[in-house]
Amino acid sequence: AAAVLIIAGGSLLLLYWRSLPASGRVLAIELIPAPATRDVSEVKQFSLAPDIGSVHLQLDLPESEYQSYEAVLRDSSLRSIHTAKNLKPQIVNNFAVVIVDLNADLLSPGDYRIQLNGTTPDGRSESVATYSFTVRTR
Repeated sequence: AAAVLIIAGGSLLLLYWRSLPASGRVLAIELIPAPATRDVSEVKQFSLAPDIGSVHLQLDLPESEYQSYEAVLRDSSLRSIHTAKNLKPQIVNNFAVVIVDLNADLLSPGDYRIQLNGTTPDGRSESVATYSFTVRTR
């Protein structure tokens, strides 16, 4: 029984440690909702220097009508990379935004999309906006 507790506790500790922001510099990126027609020139592009430990994504909200949000990061194959739940809207420079912090090691060169959903008071999820960005090679 003690061995099972040690293994389970170690696994939980490892999961918690992996969810913490990585050390190193933080790269802050502001993203606006993707337009209905995708113009590649409007997609935010950036590269990650080796000393970047985390990426701070500021998602500008088209409207702030929900008490909490969920953000799902997907790669170009639409595979889910990261999900952040219970995100609270914040005011930055008089605009409503949602902040998503990611470990930089989750992002390799390629195209990404974030689907932002609002959570209704009865717990339903409603699509709010999509944000696109590209991580370039260094």
